[in-house]
Amino acid sequence: YNAQTEGEKMLKEVLHRSKDVHRVLSAELIESREEVRRLKALVEEKRAEIEAIETEEKKARHAELERVRTEYDAQIKKQKAQADDLIRRLKIMDKTVHGRDRDIKYRDSLLEERQREAQEKDTKITELIRSVRQQEIVIGTTREERDSKH
Repeated sequence: YNAQTEGEKMLKEVLHRSKDVHRVLSAELIESREEVRRLKALVEEKRAEIEAIETEEKKARHAELERVRTEYDAQIKKQKAQADDLIRRLKIMDKTVHGRDRDIKYRDSLLEERQREAQEKDTKITELIRSVRQQEIVIGTTREERDSKH
């Protein structure tokens, strides 16, 4: 009977210790699960922070790209306007040069015509002078003949 009581006592003690171990392990398991939950929550929080940072960086990069694109577009528009203005000015200059060329050709033709007219007049004057001299000679000769008769 003693051995049985002793065995039961030991069994009760082992059972009691086993329940204590179970309680301790259960408490540790609960703590571990809570720690896992906390860590998961922390991971999620950090993931959300990283996503927020990445989103902000994407927005900042996009904004920078838009700013550069806008600046580039403005430069292109400005350069195109300058090129258009230059082309317009060149066309005006071209018309002016053609107009001046036309004016110069017209003046040259007028000058040539006047020079021809002057040459013709000069030739006529020369012919008239010759004619007058010949007439003077003829008149002079007849005058001398008339004077010599008297």
